[in-house]
Amino acid sequence: MSSVTPAPLPSTREEQYILVGLLISLAAYGIAFVLFVQCIDALRNSSISQSVTSRMTFFVYTCVMFLIGTAYIMANTSYKVLAYTTHRDFPGGPVNWININYSSPTTLASNICAVVSSWGADGLLLYRCFIIYSNSLRPVRFILILPIVLYIGELVSGVLLIVQVSHSPATIWNSVNLGLPYFALAAACNVTITLTIATPLLLHRRSLMKTFGRNNDYSKPYTSAAAILVESSAVYAIVAVIFIGFYSRNNPISHVFLSTLCQVQVIAPFLIILRVATKRAWTASTGRDIVSATASRPEPQRLSMPTRRHNHDVIQFSELHAKRASSPSTSIDISSPISKVGDDSDDLIFLQSPT
Repeated sequence: MSSVTPAPLPSTREEQYILVGLLISLAAYGIAFVLFVQCIDALRNSSISQSVTSRMTFFVYTCVMFLIGTAYIMANTSYKVLAYTTHRDFPGGPVNWININYSSPTTLASNICAVVSSWGADGLLLYRCFIIYSNSLRPVRFILILPIVLYIGELVSGVLLIVQVSHSPATIWNSVNLGLPYFALAAACNVTITLTIATPLLLHRRSLMKTFGRNNDYSKPYTSAAAILVESSAVYAIVAVIFIGFYSRNNPISHVFLSTLCQVQVIAPFLIILRVATKRAWTASTGRDIVSATASRPEPQRLSMPTRRHNHDVIQFSELHAKRASSPSTSIDISSPISKVGDDSDDLIFLQSPT
């Protein structure tokens, strides 16, 4: 007699996705903690700015964002643990208990932390936009109007969403009238800022590679693929777009990306601050500095290849002789023979002229 495994109920799938999202968010919080420690250490031991105020601003911002991420992970974990343990047999299952108690203080705290962390992450990215475009032509700066408008819309819709979900039984899952506009504005704002930052960096990278070649050591810390991904917070934008795609269709997989997104909103600014503290972040004068440093880079010194004569090897030090010819005490006889090592040895002696 064959047995057929019944397909899981929709509520069961949703419960599974909620747990998966919780586990991924815990792992992401571990990454955020490591980056937080690195940022604090780098800010303490760095002179990233001419004034103490700028460094303290980054220090306070880093601490506040980490506290927000910590508060979110604590609140999010606590009410989901209650749903899956204490209220496991609640009519409709843990998902129904979460929806009914969505306006509880714990759930509301997690939602507030998620919204505020989004404001903080996009605010830092918007600040980076102003830094990168500070020396651009005036018409080019008008590009920043769009991300500013979207950011204001994100702030307003976030406040309205928090007010709505604070009144039971509204949730972000059954009150799409405000949930969807907020997440759509947040994703649009992040994607717009990402493109606004990445575009000039890619143009600089293309120009530098065309002028000085691919292996330009001066521009690598600023124009490498990894640097552009971090500076533009591309990972944050990708996760936000994936989440809004599932959320707009009311797909339960969105639970996985929602929990992850809240931690990515903390990780992305930490990566940028770490680059700022280690002086690898793009500044208003980075483009000019790279071109100036590369243009003034000294050409590598070329040493003449040694020539072999009948019974001795002669080493020609043209550059060394030119530098020391005027000094009798340090003059070198550039045609003095050097004894060979072994019979018919092919070993040649190369000396680099001191700088």
